Amino acid sequence: MLESKSKTRLPQMGRAQVSESHPATNSGSLTDSGGGKKSTNYNKQKRKRTQIISIATYNIRTMRTNDHLEEFEQELGNINWDIVGLCETRLQGEKMTTLNSGHDLFQNNSETNHSQGGVAFIVNNKFKHLVTKYHSVSNRVIYLIIRLNQRYSIQLIHCYAPTSSASSELIEELYEDISRHLIITGDFNAKIGKKQPGDTNYIGNFGLGERNDRGDMLVNFVNNEKLYCMNTFYQKQTQKKWTWRSPDGRVKNQIDFILTNKNTICKDVDVLNSFHTGSDHRLVRAKIQIYTNIERRKLITRSMFPTRDALQLNQKTYQKELEKRLKPQTLRDQDPNDILNNLRQGITTATKKICNKHEIRNEIHKFYEQLYQSVIPNKDRVQKHITNVGSEDMPEISTTEIKYALQQIKNGKSPGEDRITPEMLQMGGKPLVDAVEVLLNKCLMEDVYRKPTTHPNASRT
Repeated sequence: MLESKSKTRLPQMGRAQVSESHPATNSGSLTDSGGGKKSTNYNKQKRKRTQIISIATYNIRTMRTNDHLEEFEQELGNINWDIVGLCETRLQGEKMTTLNSGHDLFQNNSETNHSQGGVAFIVNNKFKHLVTKYHSVSNRVIYLIIRLNQRYSIQLIHCYAPTSSASSELIEELYEDISRHLIITGDFNAKIGKKQPGDTNYIGNFGLGERNDRGDMLVNFVNNEKLYCMNTFYQKQTQKKWTWRSPDGRVKNQIDFILTNKNTICKDVDVLNSFHTGSDHRLVRAKIQIYTNIERRKLITRSMFPTRDALQLNQKTYQKELEKRLKPQTLRDQDPNDILNNLRQGITTATKKICNKHEIRNEIHKFYEQLYQSVIPNKDRVQKHITNVGSEDMPEISTTEIKYALQQIKNGKSPGEDRITPEMLQMGGKPLVDAVEVLLNKCLMEDVYRKPTTHPNASRT
């Protein structure tokens, strides 16, 4: 069932509900081959865990009559495609229609002033079962959520930017609507041109022509949102770069673009000379290749721990749970190894208290994924001792120093084998700082260092 969401914030890449795969592509869903890793069938299936998607953008100028639609579908029959984003459809209202060809058309435009503008997606009938959601943010922005397999989904955004006669405020509003997404296509009515000194790595070396003011706005947008303008990354002949031509044929510009925040998934961007429906634009098509097994592991790794926002939202509850489990008066009677173990267990337990069921499932999945990947530390590794340990002149480590040290830790780093992130430490507040203070001073004054240990479930190699 397709769903439509309110305009608050467009959804991000997430987990899908049902397991299905594109019947016309190599699927990430595997059947039992009846063999182990050394079997030929296993290796073939492992290599096939990819999704190849042809995504295109096209300013069609109009689709108001059946003749326009039939001509467009006839042209589609001559090329490889899965999803095409359309601009200036001039179709009325927001709806989804299954065409006679079996393809699905998702459209949006004003109910009253539909003689201009309008955006749409047309989805190939072999691909449409993977669409889980669609929504129109405005008559210039529409998006789809595509489920590639059981665990991995992507979002596609298509937009139609106002022409150069529109105000800068209208352009900025459009860029606000399309931010934070994986793949964005559309007619941006902006010329990025050739790469200029000072341009970031989000702009490639193979743009066309000179940059205009709207091009500067688009470049600022891709820099702020960390999006790669993929048209500029592939060396093509000039006639394979331009996407719009003036009525007299003298001016040719590159103003239709495909953007993504993952440049590694895009294998090529091409402009099709042979696609004609009477428009002054040309169809731009990207070949997207996603290794779903790799992306699935990345997704699980990102999702398994609570984010900084989640910890901030539940900070009082988190610190209260830590306070119950980390009492300084109790910790002072323990040896440093016990203090460290209790500290880790306290943080982990307190984190689970504020996690929802989805996060807990991710945590369990991660545990089993890494169960047989642990490596025993080298027992012969030499431990370094702190000099001057036990000296009466050495001052104790203060809570102020610990607070400062915690704030210097960079966020977003992957945790170690204890599965504790920097955010968990930074949001622990006074209960956690007091417990760390007890531990560090115990180690400092008693000449104690932690000996290498193995994970209880580590494999023996």
